[in-house]
Amino acid sequence: MIVLHANWSRGALHVWGEDVGRFTAALAPTARTSAGTHPFVASVAELRAAIEPVLAAARAACADDARVGAPESVTDASLALLLPYAERPAGPLPLPSDRLAALDEAAGFDAEPEEALAALEV
Repeated sequence: MIVLHANWSRGALHVWGEDVGRFTAALAPTARTSAGTHPFVASVAELRAAIEPVLAAARAACADDARVGAPESVTDASLALLLPYAERPAGPLPLPSDRLAALDEAAGFDAEPEEALAALEV
């Protein structure tokens, strides 16, 4: 499952997502994380699959206007965001969004966030 997020930046809507499976894997004691890389971000292919039904519904609502969600209007890009994180022995781990944390309560993630933000690519 993917938790979708949207950010308006540089004149465009950027959609990114947190993958619950990758989040669970990132919690493993042996999982290494590196600064600057979001360890549980969804892939471009996963995001495209997740938003396609939304784009199809938007096209239908706009009398099948071909400009809505046209392939040339949906591009792959990355975006640097400042996100809260927790320091762990295996490396920094971004804190999950409240929605992702609610989906993955079984993982028992519990962190007291630092009073800092980390720049991560999504």
